[in-house]
Amino acid sequence: SSVAFTVVTEKSKVDASTKAFTCTFTRPLSLSTSTIPSSATSINVIFAIGLQAVQGASGDPQQATFQKHTYTGTGVLPILIENAKQYEKLVKAHGIIMAITFLFIFPLGAFLVRFFSHLGHVFRWHRPIQVLGFLSAVAGFACIMGAVNKLPGGPPNIGGTTHGAFGVFLLAAIVLQVCMGIFIFHTFDPNRDPDKFHVPTWMHRIWGYAVLICGIVQIHYGIDRYGQWPSRTEAIWILFHVWFIFLGVVFVGGTILKLVLARRRRGGLDVKQ
Repeated sequence: SSVAFTVVTEKSKVDASTKAFTCTFTRPLSLSTSTIPSSATSINVIFAIGLQAVQGASGDPQQATFQKHTYTGTGVLPILIENAKQYEKLVKAHGIIMAITFLFIFPLGAFLVRFFSHLGHVFRWHRPIQVLGFLSAVAGFACIMGAVNKLPGGPPNIGGTTHGAFGVFLLAAIVLQVCMGIFIFHTFDPNRDPDKFHVPTWMHRIWGYAVLICGIVQIHYGIDRYGQWPSRTEAIWILFHVWFIFLGVVFVGGTILKLVLARRRRGGLDVKQ
């Protein structure tokens, strides 16, 4: 079906100085070739506007065989969401919360156990920090769900984008990680040999690192999809990569230092024996 742009001179204020008009429509807008998705932010348009009344064809411009157009041209028509301000705030809140969760909270909890597990009291900090990360991830997920529900036509297919599908998988992975942590907490034996291989603990450790890496990748997807807010320049990308490199250096450097210190301690024990 074709889409007609009806322009009323008194309302549109179309003249030689502006050559601009506003098109208001209700989704879904179906064109002759394709349907504009609910996530679209703009469409390319070709317009032809005449300020004189149509002669013949009962005044219908779609039926007129000849029509003189005052203005013609091409351009990009921005699509403004009805609840644009609320949508933008929720999307920004989602991005900020998830960035804090996967770039600060979860790495802090993981590094505490990674480098200070020989200190028994470190787990008193690890558990609340990771629970805080889980709750903040749920809050961030709730923000984006609230945002997409404000889109005209309802929320889009959650699996329609890599960022959306990966986000759902990541939230499920976090829930599984929390469940494993709860299981280990309630079945922990303080008298067990720390050097003995413990399957649940290793599963929790490996899955936790996987979740952390996937979370950082998801932040990358989010920045790429929703733009470079707040700077709208390459600065946000520079900050992201600098922090990513910093976390990698801390993890690798801390692991090497931990291995060196552990070897020295074992060497000291062997000398004493």
